[in-house]
Parts: sequence; structure tokens; C-alpha cells
Amino acid sequence: ANGAVGDMVARGDDANFVVQNIGTGVALNVAYRFNNLDSPERNRKDKSYLVYVLPGQKVSMPAAMNASAYAGNCEVVFGFESIGGRHYESTITMNNHVLTASRFKTI
Repeated sequence: ANGAVGDMVARGDDANFVVQNIGTGVALNVAYRFNNLDSPERNRKDKSYLVYVLPGQKVSMPAAMNASAYAGNCEVVFGFESIGGRHYESTITMNNHVLTASRFKTI
């Protein structure tokens, strides 16, 4: 069930996940949370934060890629705002670090 095959794989830096702003503006007050979709009871309720991510910038997240909580089916949900004050949510779904879906919405 967890043998996902694909060309887009989560990036890492020093064994931690990396987030990259692929937009044209600064992402401010970035909050994110990993959710294990195979074992929801293991999910942490607290979020982690980044003050900003510049356009094109890659930032190492304090989340170890080898942690069992991020293996199998997992999603990471990002909430952030623009300089103009608009709020957004971006969700990336992974299966064994292979990116399988991406959702983006204005909130």
C-alpha cells in the first residue's frame, strides 16, 4: 500500500524536510502541521512556525525525514498570509515521501 512511485519526492537538507515558496510573493506567518493519514491517533495537535519564506527560498524545517510519523501516507498543511493580508492554505500529500497530491485555497 505504501509503495508509491513518482518523480516528485520531498526535498531534504541535513535529513530534515525542506519547504520552498513557489509563489511570487513573501509567505508570512507560516504555520504548518504534519498529519499521519495511516495512524491519525499519532498526530500532534501543535503547529510549527516560520516567520516568513521569500519567493523561491528553500527553508529547512525541524522535521526529520526518517521519523516514523512521516512515513507511509502523510500530509503537511501550511497556513500563511501575504503582505496584503490575504490568508492561504496549502496541503501537500505524500506516500513514503513521494508527492501524490497538492491543494491550495484562499481562506
